[in-house]
Amino acid sequence: MSLRVGVAAISCALLLASCSSDPVAEPTPPVEGATPGTGAPFAEDVPRLGPSTALDEAVRAAGFDAGTAFVAAETRSSLDVVDSRSFVLTHDLPNGAVAELTYRLTPGSGDTAPEDGVTLTGAEEGDRYVMSLSYSIDADTLPADIRERVLGGTDPGSARGAAGGTTVAGAVPRPAALRAQEARSTFDVVVDAVVNQAAETFQDSVVDRTGSKPASVSWEAWKAGNKVWDAVNANDLVAQALAKVDALAACAENPSNPLTIKQYAEDPSAKAKVTEQLADLKGEIQANAAALFLQLLADTGSSLAGSVKWLGFVVAPATAYVKQTLTSLIAERVREAEVLVPKCTKRSYTISGTIPSQPGGIEVEGTACSLEKRYTATTTGDLVGTFSFRPNRETGGTFAYTGVVSNAGLRLNGSGAYSIRLSGDATTGTMTFDFAGSLNIPGFGTTTGTAVSSLDLVAIEPC
Repeated sequence: MSLRVGVAAISCALLLASCSSDPVAEPTPPVEGATPGTGAPFAEDVPRLGPSTALDEAVRAAGFDAGTAFVAAETRSSLDVVDSRSFVLTHDLPNGAVAELTYRLTPGSGDTAPEDGVTLTGAEEGDRYVMSLSYSIDADTLPADIRERVLGGTDPGSARGAAGGTTVAGAVPRPAALRAQEARSTFDVVVDAVVNQAAETFQDSVVDRTGSKPASVSWEAWKAGNKVWDAVNANDLVAQALAKVDALAACAENPSNPLTIKQYAEDPSAKAKVTEQLADLKGEIQANAAALFLQLLADTGSSLAGSVKWLGFVVAPATAYVKQTLTSLIAERVREAEVLVPKCTKRSYTISGTIPSQPGGIEVEGTACSLEKRYTATTTGDLVGTFSFRPNRETGGTFAYTGVVSNAGLRLNGSGAYSIRLSGDATTGTMTFDFAGSLNIPGFGTTTGTAVSSLDLVAIEPC
């Protein structure tokens, strides 16, 4: 699966304070007497950098929610310069995952130009997510010593300075072919990324610092120890689109539209073709979201971008392409999915179940005429009150609860995020959430408690 995700050339000057404010200005020449390709920008021993609070704002600005922004800000990152044309970024996320991105730069081949955007592929492979990006950048946006280094293939050599920098005896002369390519003034960048997450955990120290974090579906996913790509997909930016594609896939599997049923009867292979196309569209949405999140870890607000000034010149263009086109790409892929599958009849559902509590439990009953519109459910038993569910997609959203303790008359309030998983034919489903409530006891103060909750959904005639 391959796609273009940008159509306009974007200078890194639009994104990084370390870039020139004039994208077409003459690059700053190397310091007189310095060997091109040496010095601080190419130091190999960049320390592992700790949490970056400024990254929180950058990730939110890209469209992700507070939970994902917090996780990005808590990520620890490091950089290793491999040779004159490649470097590796390593990100240790607080959920135990490790993302390793290898960047390789070569003089422009002429096959692509900055305005062509980014070519991206991505796929989940068990406990890994493997991704590849390729794009072209304007050579004029790079500092002169970096441009010379990549064109000339200079290498730090074996001598290492006391401060962790590197030195070389001299620059390697550029071959004639490379000198000819210099006129094209572009560099090709290929990024190979692997996210490894064999364990689904979340550091307790991180969770302990999040008492004031607003409720978000992605935060619930991160906190539950979900894999990086699943937690990224839980953001509203992505989740609503994926939910629509999933609903269309369920409709394709079990159509209620007479035209679709007739088509499948006449062409038994039609269902397989449609579901395969839907899977591809879903994969493109997921790959773009994962790419944007990983690129942002080294972008404007990160500790790496602040400590390694040249990094943004290479990373920022791809981040900008994906950031600017992600919303439109998601909308386009959903439209393509809707064209493939005529909508099925919307279903209504009853909601029922018991939330564990002492002494007798909390009984829940309600009806959702549509899982995409607000609905309520009432409680009896240990708590008498009402859940108000606010969907941000068919399969999830946030909730608020108000009620009283039945045997004490004390008021209890609660809130959080919920998710719904429907069966393949969408006739049944399960709603899950952590029911966190706070109870104010006169003379004693406020006490809190959490119950893991699971409610049953059963389809009924539309109401």
